[in-house]
Amino acid sequence: LRGAAAPGLSDGAGPSQSAARVLVVDDNADMREYVARLLRERWQVTAAANGREALELLGAQAFDLVISDVMMPGLDGFGLLRAVKSSPATAELPVMLLSARAGEEARVEGLFAGADDYIVKPFTAQQLLAQVSAQLAMRQIRRENAAERERLLAREQAAKLEAQSANRAKDEFLAMLGHELRNPLAPIITAIQLMRLRGVSSPELGMLERQTRHLTRLVDDLLDVSRITRGKIELRKRPLEIVDTVLRAMEMVSRLLEQRAHRVDTRDVPASGLALEADPERLAQVIANLLSNAAKYSDAGSVITLSACRAGERVRLSVKDEGAGIAPDMLESIFNLFVQQPQTLARSEGGLGLGLAIVRSLVELHGGTVTVHSAGLGQGSEFVVELPAARDAAQSASSHQAAVAAPAAHAKRILVVDDNVDAGTMLGALLRLQGHEVELAQDGPEALSKAARFRPEIALIDIGLPMMDGYELARRLKQLCGQERALRIVAVTGYGLESDRERSAQAGFDDHLVKPVDIVLLDRLLSERGSSDPRAG
Repeated sequence: LRGAAAPGLSDGAGPSQSAARVLVVDDNADMREYVARLLRERWQVTAAANGREALELLGAQAFDLVISDVMMPGLDGFGLLRAVKSSPATAELPVMLLSARAGEEARVEGLFAGADDYIVKPFTAQQLLAQVSAQLAMRQIRRENAAERERLLAREQAAKLEAQSANRAKDEFLAMLGHELRNPLAPIITAIQLMRLRGVSSPELGMLERQTRHLTRLVDDLLDVSRITRGKIELRKRPLEIVDTVLRAMEMVSRLLEQRAHRVDTRDVPASGLALEADPERLAQVIANLLSNAAKYSDAGSVITLSACRAGERVRLSVKDEGAGIAPDMLESIFNLFVQQPQTLARSEGGLGLGLAIVRSLVELHGGTVTVHSAGLGQGSEFVVELPAARDAAQSASSHQAAVAAPAAHAKRILVVDDNVDAGTMLGALLRLQGHEVELAQDGPEALSKAARFRPEIALIDIGLPMMDGYELARRLKQLCGQERALRIVAVTGYGLESDRERSAQAGFDDHLVKPVDIVLLDRLLSERGSSDPRAG
């Protein structure tokens, strides 16, 4: 050995590194003692006389570095190296090999075998101390990096959990907000419809109707986004022709189209031959959202072209406008939540930036795609929806529509139960105007009392009633009526999630309508069964 001591190297180095534990392995007692004594000036050192003894020590204690001679009987340095690196408990433990074999070839062989360092004998004390210090420093850095990665991962997991919790809270808030907004909307819309049926007409009434329907659309969009993000949208597919869905969608946005004097060109929508298996209401919503988007971003009086055709095994629908166009940097994000194309004051129609996000989600739920094309600002836009085509579905689609369109011929006795006096009164007045016999109740006990005398055929019940909720009332009414006569019980509520529908069905409700009630839908529901007077005979 050259240099039996390392004067000055221990100054200022000992206390800060004294916790590191080093295992020295050498069958030569003099070499083993010398190396151990040299290293003890800075670190905690344990010595082993051979590889087997070293493995026993490694199994019983934790070390920060192993320094091993190569040439040893039984288990040599390379064997010890392989054992250390192959064990999950010690795989990250650095190993330095000491060997009398000089030359670059020997060093490369040692490093290639997995050694973290290779020192050729004879070596100086300074050299050994410096290289041991370097290995321990690198191990400390690796430990700190691993700890930092764990901290970052823990932070990331915490942030993810917080985001999930925030999303759940948001969804619950949106569902409750929708319910609370629908309650006051219901009597307002019913009152408007009642005034229309009574022949009332004025600019103020038209304005009130337009703004109320706009607010209803915003509420529906909020709830649809909540359902979509939680995977709660359930499609009710049936065979249909796309032309019928196009007509339904145009009806949904007719007021906006008329208000802005847009003309919709549908000459390229065939009357038959484009059959789909789709949810008619949701597909109509997709087309209506695209038409509404085109109307809002186009100058008044412009033309919106709606076309449909067969494209291989798919049906392609296009909505093309002559409007504001889309900037190139917006094309990639236009379908994201809460993203809106900048509007001029003249074109501002409000909205939450949800319509196109809902379009994409509903189209994808149908197994389709939606894309957008625009040559740039001021050059119009084209949205293209492609959906899987159905085979031999046109005939069954027509049969279904004929069955749904069959009108009812008789008036009904209807019990309306709602603690919102305005909502109950307006709905009752509308039903009476259509020829039905109506009784009103504001809570469960009153409803049961009137049902015993009135013996209704249909009960329209709000879920959130005082004293006795709608679920309990439905069960009581079923018991009251028994099996000798049919009572159809319909939930009329602001709660519209799929779980709400499931719960109402379990409680005995035959149907579930969401406020504000679509009068056309309600009339269709009331017409599904003929009148059978339980008091007759």
